[in-house]
Amino acid sequence: EQALQQADDALAEGRERVRDLRANDQHEQDLAAALDGIGYAYVYEAAARAHLASGRLLSCASARAPALSLSPQRDIIAVVQTPALPGIAEVAQPELKLAGLRINPRICASSRFSFGTDLSLLDVGTRKESRLRGLPRGLRLADLSWSPDQRYLAFTHVALKGDRGAVELWLLDIAERKARKLSPQPLSAVLTRGFNWLPDSSALLVHWRPAGIGKPPASSGVPFGPVEQDSTSDGHVRQLRTYQDLLKNEEDARLFEYYITVQMAIVDLHGKTRLVGAPGQEPVVVGPQPGVAVSVPDPGHRIVLWVAGAVTAVALR
Repeated sequence: EQALQQADDALAEGRERVRDLRANDQHEQDLAAALDGIGYAYVYEAAARAHLASGRLLSCASARAPALSLSPQRDIIAVVQTPALPGIAEVAQPELKLAGLRINPRICASSRFSFGTDLSLLDVGTRKESRLRGLPRGLRLADLSWSPDQRYLAFTHVALKGDRGAVELWLLDIAERKARKLSPQPLSAVLTRGFNWLPDSSALLVHWRPAGIGKPPASSGVPFGPVEQDSTSDGHVRQLRTYQDLLKNEEDARLFEYYITVQMAIVDLHGKTRLVGAPGQEPVVVGPQPGVAVSVPDPGHRIVLWVAGAVTAVALR
């Protein structure tokens, strides 16, 4: 009972601080810190209630705080519950180490060991939690993003079936509190999370695994030539920054290109799709507002311009 009272006090204090920060339009980092405090108190309260209900000893300190995502209007929090430790299925996933990245070749995404196992919505003002319908069975939530108009929440679910897997795109209707799978085509999430909202919330720009890309290139086991390591000619010792898991040969380079090749597409809220450009390896930047130019650090990158409701892929050379 004492633990439950402490959790209630922490929640009340956290909500009051959030209201003050919102009223004074404080920096986003301050608001995020306050919301993190609410998250810890939220888990602490749940653990205390479970202890009182079951009568068993439960360590509140061992509970992992949920991940929180604040809505654009700052009145709803998406609460993602994650287990304290990863399961065997996550730890046993294959992993490639290419170009300084960790890649899960089974799902064509960055390697990770922590996924959300439950998703709910929490009203900041009333502290009322809403359960959601239509979530995939055995949820493995990887990333999520609010639509700019706060009507939808897009998230990715990592589906594992036997020795195959895929990163699926799902859409949650905030008003109906119901989720549905938006597209059957698997995403590619090696360099990015695989999706971004368009500024008017009408659709998402996604990175698909190209259809017909085939199997990854197999290693022949025959080296292309000797391994060369250059050093300075004067023989002096210098401190050099070290980089892990660089591409060692042409086979590594071809394998890396295979996994970062994506097909861009526009997927609207009803699942209707339209391809944008041809498959390629260039990263994509989305303009924040209609008609706003986007600068990229290196020439040769593909950018996407959002102008008057039209999406155009432009390759800078």
